[in-house]
Amino acid sequence: MDSFYHGYDTRHWNPLVGCDHGAEKGCLAHCWAAQCVAHWGDQWGIGSDFRPRLVRKWNEKPLHWRKPQIVAAGFMGDIACLHGTEITAIVHIIRTTPQHTYLLLTKDPERLAGKLAGPLPPNAWMGATVRNQEDADRVIPALLRIPAAHYWLSIEPLLGDMNLMNVEWGNGARMNVMEGCGSDPRAMTQSLPNMFGPQLDWVVAGCESGHGARWGRLTMAERAHPGPSTYHDVHGWLRSVRDQCAAAGVPFMTKQAPVWKGGKWAVSSTLADFPPDLRINQRPEGQKGETHV
Repeated sequence: MDSFYHGYDTRHWNPLVGCDHGAEKGCLAHCWAAQCVAHWGDQWGIGSDFRPRLVRKWNEKPLHWRKPQIVAAGFMGDIACLHGTEITAIVHIIRTTPQHTYLLLTKDPERLAGKLAGPLPPNAWMGATVRNQEDADRVIPALLRIPAAHYWLSIEPLLGDMNLMNVEWGNGARMNVMEGCGSDPRAMTQSLPNMFGPQLDWVVAGCESGHGARWGRLTMAERAHPGPSTYHDVHGWLRSVRDQCAAAGVPFMTKQAPVWKGGKWAVSSTLADFPPDLRINQRPEGQKGETHV
């Protein structure tokens, strides 16, 4: 991760590793974090299994960072899988270091909400991972109900077309989570802070990687003779999310995409490799809530 805000450095902080819902949510087979822990965990001195746990020897690292940082926090597992006391220990470090901005991420915000001891500190950006419309309808409303100052979305891997302007909110209500406007705002006032509701501050999207990565359907001819003109559905899915973000003024970032390089198709995270119209790396700026695209 490169510079996120002007004047800030960036760090990765892993106060936790592990997850216990990967098999249930269908992501364990492609989990890069599980693979990293299995390969390096013993060398790191944290164990190579993927049971959820607080890594106490790493938990206090941010206390020693004097310069403000943008901190990707806990990406080697899922914070929702920890015990409530362990989550409280992580939140305490975040609250104690207000000069840093923390990016938290979970696949199960509803589970996390039940374990939080109170609102997240204002320097915590609460994020969730979604893969398709089914995930969006289930996960995003739960994410936006967590008491936090900022919300972001990691759509990686993107496995289907997604409409963020029409997310199922319950009770027959739909919500545009980009702008906080529901189809029937009055039906949501009991669960939202105000009639317009919270909204997403940042969206990051990318394709699946690894063996058997799912990029959409190909025609028989394209399968037989893949080449630089081969069309992958994931490019269209990415463009759709990009356009929705642009329409709502929400910063959008292409994280990774299939590219034709070296005579074959492969996943790249290098902006210059992407199709020109997907070379987008917009970041929200400002720790106090203002957003510049």
